[in-house]
Amino acid sequence: MLPLAPLTRADSPLKLLEAVAAKVDLIEDLAQRREILACTSILAGLLHQPSVIRQLFREDIMEESLFYQEIIQKGEQRGLQKGLQLGQQQQTLSLTLRLLMRRVGALTPAIEERIRALSFTQLEMLSEALLDFSTQSDLIDWLNNIN
Repeated sequence: MLPLAPLTRADSPLKLLEAVAAKVDLIEDLAQRREILACTSILAGLLHQPSVIRQLFREDIMEESLFYQEIIQKGEQRGLQKGLQLGQQQQTLSLTLRLLMRRVGALTPAIEERIRALSFTQLEMLSEALLDFSTQSDLIDWLNNIN
């Protein structure tokens, strides 16, 4: 087991991190080295820039760590979810704008900008409300009354 002093209490955190990196390199069990490398890198990230950490620790070994893979997987899931939400919002916006143009005619840039600034929930509400619109003034009234 490695005796690791807290990085935040060291007189020279960078020198301590360099010493830890040297000790980690000596670990023969590759799986154990990967996990310690991943955990140490994450903790070191609280104090040091990513470039310093990449310099001291081999990123290719760390990437094979189960802990590192879990972090990456969570990030990918969040990114996918966010992408799906943005895609859905963009589709709803596009359809709503097309329906509004058919319903009340060409929109001024100012009105279109107000519509683009709506939240997804407000956009969904507008997509239903537009069925009751006859003129642009109906749309403007609706936009002026949402909160």
